Amino acid sequence: MGKRQNRNMARKRGQFAGVTAIVRYNRPMYAIAVVVGIVLGSAVFVVTGWWLVLAIAGLVLLLWNVLASLVVSWYVYDYTGYYDLVWLPALPTVKGSVWANIHAGLDETSITLLQRFPNISLHVFDFYDEKKHTEPSIRRARASAVPFPGTRSIDTATVAFAANTYDVILVLLSAHEIRNDEERVQFFKALAHSLKPGGSVIVAEHLRDWRNYVAYSLGALHFLSRGVWLSTFKNAGISVVHQHFINPFITVFYCTNGNTH
Repeated sequence: MGKRQNRNMARKRGQFAGVTAIVRYNRPMYAIAVVVGIVLGSAVFVVTGWWLVLAIAGLVLLLWNVLASLVVSWYVYDYTGYYDLVWLPALPTVKGSVWANIHAGLDETSITLLQRFPNISLHVFDFYDEKKHTEPSIRRARASAVPFPGTRSIDTATVAFAANTYDVILVLLSAHEIRNDEERVQFFKALAHSLKPGGSVIVAEHLRDWRNYVAYSLGALHFLSRGVWLSTFKNAGISVVHQHFINPFITVFYCTNGNTH
């Protein structure tokens, strides 16, 4: 992609771009929450006894779930600068380095990658499958997104990259969409096979842990636990050489196809 096209596609993210996008992609859910909140709020003024207690408890729980998820989303995606990718470590960026960026239908990092690492050759892959990924929020996000030029569609169940192709492969906030454990293992085996010696697979994910439960309530069930991720990597022949929090809600795994520990 040419530099002019790169500049034309790049847009400075607003201060609330991340949380605004979440509301836009999930607007039916938030609309329902507003309606339920109005009903419960009105009930507080007309019911008594245990009905009043239940109405207040329901209203508090609803407000907590909505406000906590929005505040945390703003913190994660806007305040801490996740999409600026400043958390990426020193990586092989000499001219000729080949990277892959793999997503599940919504690409918000490829432009930034090229801006931060202009010497790399970047291949972008989209594994979105409308038959598997049926969440309405993903469809709405895709409808408003501008695909990165040259993005190629892949199937996580059958993907086969050539060996010794990539210095770095990034799978950011997307691999949890591969719900089948065996399919996820096969996918990461394919990634490991395509790494050059010393190459890295970098996986960023929300985990199904107490932090994300506090933030997203039952929504955290859509994420996978740390144990599931470590089992996936082990079964795929990938070694986790380092892991850390970008912020309290997103964990990054740095992996290699060797046996380094």
